[in-house]
Amino acid sequence: MAAVIQQLGGALQRVLIHDLVANPEGGGTFYGLLVFDQGGRSIEVDCRPSDGVALAVRMACPIYVADHLLDAAE
Repeated sequence: MAAVIQQLGGALQRVLIHDLVANPEGGGTFYGLLVFDQGGRSIEVDCRPSDGVALAVRMACPIYVADHLLDAAE
């Protein structure tokens, strides 16, 4: 995926873990976004947080988590 991003002339700017939706059975599902820059244009693509984190580590970009998720984890 990192190679595809680079071949398309993009750069991964950041990964954002932005939401948690509770499941009726318990637990929940996290939601994430990949934020790219392509020629000065910002593009957001939905992703699984685990995939976003793996890609961010490989491409050395920051990972952000929404404040309300961190607050809920305390």
